[in-house]
Amino acid sequence: MTYFVWEPNSSGIVAACAAAKRGTDAILAGAGSVLGAMWAAGLGQTDRESTFKLLSTTSLRWGILIQFTREFAVRAGVEVNPNKEPPEVLFPTMEVVLAVFQDELAKYAEAKVVNGKRTGKITVVKNAPLQAVTKNRKGDTIMSVTCGGKTFECQNYTDCSDEGDLARLAGATMRIGRESSALVGEPTNGVRPVTANTALAYDPATGERWPDLDARPYQNIGDADARTMAFNQRIIVTDDANRIPWASHINNPTFAAFYKPSDYDNEFRIALEKLYGVIPGSISNAPLRPPGTYAQFDMNNGGLLQIGSNWIGKWLDWPYMTFAEREAYKNKYTLRTIGLFYDICTNPRWLTIPRTKKYDENGVLISDTQIVEVTKQWGLVPGLFPDSIIPGMSPAMYVRESFRIVGQEDMIWDDCVAPEQDIAEPITAYGYPHADAHWVMRVANDDGNVAFEGGSGLDNRQEIVATFMKWGAVKARVGEARNLTVVRCISGTKMGWITVRLEMCWMKIANAVGIAASVANDNDCFTGDLDYQTQLKPALLAEGAIISLPRAA
Repeated sequence: MTYFVWEPNSSGIVAACAAAKRGTDAILAGAGSVLGAMWAAGLGQTDRESTFKLLSTTSLRWGILIQFTREFAVRAGVEVNPNKEPPEVLFPTMEVVLAVFQDELAKYAEAKVVNGKRTGKITVVKNAPLQAVTKNRKGDTIMSVTCGGKTFECQNYTDCSDEGDLARLAGATMRIGRESSALVGEPTNGVRPVTANTALAYDPATGERWPDLDARPYQNIGDADARTMAFNQRIIVTDDANRIPWASHINNPTFAAFYKPSDYDNEFRIALEKLYGVIPGSISNAPLRPPGTYAQFDMNNGGLLQIGSNWIGKWLDWPYMTFAEREAYKNKYTLRTIGLFYDICTNPRWLTIPRTKKYDENGVLISDTQIVEVTKQWGLVPGLFPDSIIPGMSPAMYVRESFRIVGQEDMIWDDCVAPEQDIAEPITAYGYPHADAHWVMRVANDDGNVAFEGGSGLDNRQEIVATFMKWGAVKARVGEARNLTVVRCISGTKMGWITVRLEMCWMKIANAVGIAASVANDNDCFTGDLDYQTQLKPALLAEGAIISLPRAA
């Protein structure tokens, strides 16, 4: 029987390839046309995984992830020792990432038998929004998925989407947002203390709250809510002389019709109060590789910047939207984001923000910058993402957080903090070395000024360590869908989930669930019916999965 994988992002590709490598045919389907999603559409700088504290020389990478990072390194022109793993931080260009993904899928374009071992066939189905899921009469097994007008009857199914669309349509119990810190016993879950800015939140002349600012909800610190952190697009920029200048986008009729200077009044007031002296974005400290016609850099909205590519507080509806609605909203976001950089470069008010000067410990001036000057030094890359509503802007949203299933086990905050510990049924080691999040709300504070909430102090001053993904955290509740596994919308509290929020972590989880689907196929059963000790664990170990703490010799 065939294995169905929803969403051809990095983890979807890995899940399908892991199953095909072991002889199982797979359908890899998605609503859009972007293969590889964020890793091939803007996420140029790979995030850093931690290592085991007990033995820091032991990497957490295994399986297809090692293979991919080695390929990234070779194609990016990085010298690789064949006896060692390639470095984690590779900065591959989008072209390199896409080529690696395409070549891997091409290996499984047809089923083959090599040296007596069968490899499966992967059929890629693009532009096929989800339409329906049918289940058996008891309601505990998925029988078919319909997407893009085609119905696929498969044995096992995996949801690799950020939003958990397949799991939700299949009737799995879902959760979203933050739990009450008191209820789950996690000190930094729930609503967080606000970070103040002295920019006024109200028009002094009328007393009215400025547009595009929300009122601060009447919530206590630690209360539960259904909000998520801000999304954005990773923007690939260049400082090449032939860059696409921000000011030139006014020549795009769609942007010209959309742009209104007043949309960026709050951004200007905040930047003036914060005395921003550089482009509002965190740009990779090295260009993407290999160097091509233009030096390419990955620009994020890191460091809890209060203006930039994050559209703070504007993503509450995204998880519930149809694919068409998401595409329209993504385009609106793209236009608005380009509008900020256009406004900085063309609206004279930004020139009134004072220069920012920095001195070394001896009082010697080391930098003297002004936000307009620095922003104008950058622009989009000619020829990149030509089909975007703004050519050069990513065709994919960086969906940082959405639904999570309520599965058979939860990942919780205590799993992620010292001391490191083994667990009963692990499927992979993983570790994001910090509790990273972005602002959840930008609001009018009680003192009349702007305030930001949700992105700071989440580690509770505890040491975050490597941990293991629980087999029960990727499976739907018993009685809901015994042939469904998930990768990104794993079961856990907000703080238990937060350290898995990394492409490399998701790729290893995908590798594990792809193996599980193939083992289930070999045994003519569902993934939820596998015996971990006798069926799944031996298969994981055979593929090199890291599922126990290292022990020093």
